[in-house]
Amino acid sequence: MTEDTAFQLSRVYAAGWVAGRKCDQDNELAIDQQIASLNPHQAPEPKQRWEQGFKEALVHFRNKPPRKQRGTTSRA
Repeated sequence: MTEDTAFQLSRVYAAGWVAGRKCDQDNELAIDQQIASLNPHQAPEPKQRWEQGFKEALVHFRNKPPRKQRGTTSRA
């Protein structure tokens, strides 16, 4: 794999990650359907890399509590 190809695939992964962050589905079938409809890649390697980014974002953000918004303070 060339350096350019590796970089391009990292960008494909990142695009899948961004899409995965926005996913609001909970069941596996709905997630698979969303992946199929959103993944813009046809070639096997970029298609797989985008899906990997999408699914890893789901795992990452589903296992973390929501972050506090910046600039907000709670005053009682």
